[in-house]
Amino acid sequence: MKGWMQAMGVAAVLGLSAGAAPLAAQGGAQMPVKSGAAAPSSDEAPAGALVATEEPPAPQEEQMGTAPSPAHVWVSGYWHWRGRRWLWMRGSWARPPRGFHAWMPGHWARYRRGWYWVPGHWRR
Repeated sequence: MKGWMQAMGVAAVLGLSAGAAPLAAQGGAQMPVKSGAAAPSSDEAPAGALVATEEPPAPQEEQMGTAPSPAHVWVSGYWHWRGRRWLWMRGSWARPPRGFHAWMPGHWARYRRGWYWVPGHWRR
C-alpha cells in the first residue's frame, strides 16, 4: 500500500479520460477543503462511498508539464471504477482554495467486500 500512496503523489482531481467521469462525479468525491469523517472499520464502507469489487491497478506514470503559475499544485491521476472496469483519470494542475496549500491525496481503501474511494482534500 505504501507504493500505491507514494505513486499517487499529490492525488487526483480534475483529469478527464475519454468516457470517464471527473472526480466530482465519483460518489461525492469532490475537492473538499477539509477531511471527511473518521475512517470506518475494515468491515464496511462509508455510506455513499464509491465501491469497487476489484483491487485498483497500479497508478500510471504522468507527464506533469510546467505549472501555470507558482501558486498551482500538481494533483496526480487516479483510477475510477466504472462498475465493471477501471478508467484512468489524468492528473492536472490545480490552484488551492484561499488559505490552503497542500493536496492530501484520495485513495482506495480495502474493506471486507472490496475497495472504496476515500476522497482527497486540501490542507492548510
